[in-house]
Amino acid sequence: MHTAGDSIFHRFCLYVDKTIFSKRNIGETIAFIVDQAFIDDFCKLEDTTEDLLLRDVRCRLYSNDRSHLHIKGILAIQLFAASKREDSDGITETNYRERLSQVLDWDIDDLQGWMIDYQEYFWNSLYKWCDNNGFKIAKCRRKTGAGRYVQYPVQQANRVFTLKDLKYISYHFVENNLQPGEDIQERDFWKILKKNSLALYVHTPHGKRLIQNSEYIQDAYTQIFNHFLRWDGSYLNYKVNKSGRIESEKSFLYLTGDYDHIDIKDTNFKRIKKLA
Repeated sequence: MHTAGDSIFHRFCLYVDKTIFSKRNIGETIAFIVDQAFIDDFCKLEDTTEDLLLRDVRCRLYSNDRSHLHIKGILAIQLFAASKREDSDGITETNYRERLSQVLDWDIDDLQGWMIDYQEYFWNSLYKWCDNNGFKIAKCRRKTGAGRYVQYPVQQANRVFTLKDLKYISYHFVENNLQPGEDIQERDFWKILKKNSLALYVHTPHGKRLIQNSEYIQDAYTQIFNHFLRWDGSYLNYKVNKSGRIESEKSFLYLTGDYDHIDIKDTNFKRIKKLA
């Protein structure tokens, strides 16, 4: 039961904090991903609509609240606006301002005034909070001139896969017999998946641009491994464009007597995968 003072936006801020900045992600690189799937999941959980959420966000834009929860919520909406361009003509500092204005039904001149007053403070406050609480996050350096204020959400969104991208990539896990909750080191994870096979499982224009960017690709690999550590078994099969989900199977690692390799075996001692 929600109280009268418990706004939709406040619940959204709590949801962002719980799902993206959860304690289990401490020490890891944060994938600050807020796309349509993320918003839909929140609305379903809270039995609300996207329109009601965005309407409440507009009411909170000039709040005096400077808590980390409020800042995360506002910045999450900025990233949601950025995701609206990912599968069309891409995200740029020019079209992003227009998109955020449309998402929040916000006069573009008022938007610019808000960014001058709040944007750099909000993003740098998030960076500081992450540093103080053990989270890693890609950071933008302050600049002057064109794109000074919108560079933050644009660059953040450009360097991470969307949830749809990760659903496609999860089918890579399925085809290599990886299981949800499997305890595996990152080195062995990539021995199984093979980085040179990744392009076969990336099918959105945004995802393709990301893996072709030499500056972002290492962060992309880290994001995929971190996603696997929290993977619930859901995937999107690109071959038939159909979603699915696998349940975790019990398995264990078996070191051969000659120490030549490690086998992943099921409870019946049947080999699932051989690790070199």
